Amino acid sequence: RKKFLKSKETEWNAIENALIGIGLSSPDIRFSIWHNDKSIYEWPIVEDIFLRAKHILPFYLHEYIINCDYKDENCKIKGIISSVEYGTYDRSNIFILINGRLIKQYKVTQAIIKAYQAELLSHRYPFAYLSIQINPEEVDINVHPRKEEVLFLHPKKIENSIFNAIKMSLNKESKNIP
Repeated sequence: RKKFLKSKETEWNAIENALIGIGLSSPDIRFSIWHNDKSIYEWPIVEDIFLRAKHILPFYLHEYIINCDYKDENCKIKGIISSVEYGTYDRSNIFILINGRLIKQYKVTQAIIKAYQAELLSHRYPFAYLSIQINPEEVDINVHPRKEEVLFLHPKKIENSIFNAIKMSLNKESKNIP
């Protein structure tokens, strides 16, 4: 197995991203994260995801985060996204939970990126943390050995809901800017 490991820095970045996703998903749990005998993160118990994000995310990102709260007949979406003024060079800051499970789903990520398409600079990606609640009968979690990917019974409906949730949040935020 050792031959399949990447550099220490790359492996730590993957671990750190997983910890951030887990930390964002559980604001009601205290986290104390150590690496090489040093305390890296201390995340206290907080009331909601927005407050947890203030502890986890870099300080410069705080002014760019927006609440995302949306519900339709397909799903319920809660989370935080970045405003259109913020963008990174990779997709590593997109976290998706489906019914409480942290996943990596290409189509869902594309729906998020598509919602920003006209707003964000080319080759830039938003920060997004979305917790999506779907009827368990509408999603199959047994398509990947590590359960990182899922299949939806009606994928286009879910993708449209995600797109609409982000667009609505971005539009609401743009109306609040003086």
